Amino acid sequence: MWDSVKVIDVTLYNVYEPYDTITISLLSSFNLSDNMLYFNLLIPDSSQENDHIDISFRTSQDDFLYKEDDQWSLGFDHDMKVCNFEYQTYYDCITEGWGFGRRFDDTNSGTTDLAFSSIYEYANSRYLANITTPLDSGDTNGHDIALTAGSSIEFCICYYDPIPYSYYTPITPDETDYEYCILHIGAPDPIGTSGFFVISCLLSSTIILSYNIRRRKIKTKL
Repeated sequence: MWDSVKVIDVTLYNVYEPYDTITISLLSSFNLSDNMLYFNLLIPDSSQENDHIDISFRTSQDDFLYKEDDQWSLGFDHDMKVCNFEYQTYYDCITEGWGFGRRFDDTNSGTTDLAFSSIYEYANSRYLANITTPLDSGDTNGHDIALTAGSSIEFCICYYDPIPYSYYTPITPDETDYEYCILHIGAPDPIGTSGFFVISCLLSSTIILSYNIRRRKIKTKL
C-alpha cells in the first residue's frame, strides 16, 4: 500500500533525449532491531526487457556523487545497488569514477549485502519493487553505507530502459548540474525500532555554493 504522505517523487532525465523524463515514486523506512533499510519503488514502464535500476550512495567524501567531466561520471568508491527487473538479479557494487562504471563488491574482497524483488502491474504498466540492504553491513571493502539514527547520506537513482533505448539519470537537461537526494535517518518510533527517512531532493549547487540558491523540489518527511 502506498501512503501519499510518505512517498516522494524523483524525476530523472534521459541522457539520450534530455527532455524525456521518468518519475519514480519512492518510500523508505528502516528498522534498528534488524539493522535494515527498505526501499519501495513504483516505476512507470510500458515495456519489460532488461530494465534495471541503480541506487548510488555517497559513501566516499573524497568525491562528489557526480564529477563535472565531459561524461558527468559517477564519483569514485561510492556504494551502488544494481537491480535487474527481467531476471530478478541484483548486485552490490562500487562506482569506478569514470562514466557509469562499477565493479562488484565480491571482486574487491567485499560481500553482497542486498535483496531485491519486484512485480509488474500490467493494468497500470508499472513495476512495484522492493530493495533491502543493511543500515551497516560492516563491509568496508565494498564501501557500503554505514548508517545509524541521526545519520545523513546523499544518494541518487538511475534507471535503464532499453525500449526505447533510454538511460535516465539525475543530470539536468542543460547538463550543467545534477539533482540528488539527502537521506536522513530520523528518530525511531516510541518502541525504539523503526521509523521513516526524511528525504530532500536538491541540486548539487546547493551543496557547492549555498543552501539558499537553486534549491529544487520540496523537503518531504517520510
